[in-house]
Amino acid sequence: MVTKEQVKCDYCGRDETDLFRQMGEHTIVECRHCRLIYVNPRITREELDKLYSEEYFISHNIQIKDAEHLAWSRLRRRLKIIERFMPDKGKFLEIGCASGYFLSLAKKSGWDVEGIEYSSFSAERARQMLSINVKIGAFNEGVFPPDTYNVVFMSHVLEHCFEPKRVLAEIYRLLKRNGIVVIEVPNIEAYDLRFHGEKWKGWQLPYHLYFFSKKTLMQYLESLDFQIAFTTTIGSHYLMRKGKKNPFYKIAYYFNRFFKVVEGRNLFMIARRKHRVV
Repeated sequence: MVTKEQVKCDYCGRDETDLFRQMGEHTIVECRHCRLIYVNPRITREELDKLYSEEYFISHNIQIKDAEHLAWSRLRRRLKIIERFMPDKGKFLEIGCASGYFLSLAKKSGWDVEGIEYSSFSAERARQMLSINVKIGAFNEGVFPPDTYNVVFMSHVLEHCFEPKRVLAEIYRLLKRNGIVVIEVPNIEAYDLRFHGEKWKGWQLPYHLYFFSKKTLMQYLESLDFQIAFTTTIGSHYLMRKGKKNPFYKIAYYFNRFFKVVEGRNLFMIARRKHRVV
């Protein structure tokens, strides 16, 4: 039997919630005070570690044959946005870098890159195949030196973290003055969720522990003295899938890509480290 634990809201520390959604054995709640949505009770760290097998990371990795295509489409678009807000290229850290394809792209663009990856299988691929400097293990306090990085990037990682607030506070410590953190997470307000329900790709239970809206992610960052620099939502599986059969939905998909009429499936946010006056 899987061991679970009761937790308080990671953002505000309170323990007053309403049921947001019941997903089989998983209960998803919403904090009455700050509106953060999270799993409670949730699987323990020890139990979750058992589930993070090599097969899990293989299935979630970018395949070698797809790497070039993705680098010149989705990944390159993300890097262009980052470089708009940090044009002077310096040190770039990716948390949860998988097999290192995004770091490889950033390296080719002139960044001094490093990564950290929980999966030894994925980290070794980044080291051996792409010559990327990657630490193996969990992202914890004290692993990296303070005031070091111009950019810290994490894509589809924060929702897996047991303590998002501590993770973001540690990122603040690592950034140089005016450095930026770049975060991509599933969007709990996504248009896709209305149609896909329990099949929505953003759930991924029990691996995902938190579900962020634009408001709750901004709350986290601003409470830690980050200044929001850019926010958008990206993509719609629903419009993309429907567009393969119906030209109307295909037009809607590309229209929404530029004009953001409906909420995309992922949140993409950039925040800048402000200078604290002591």
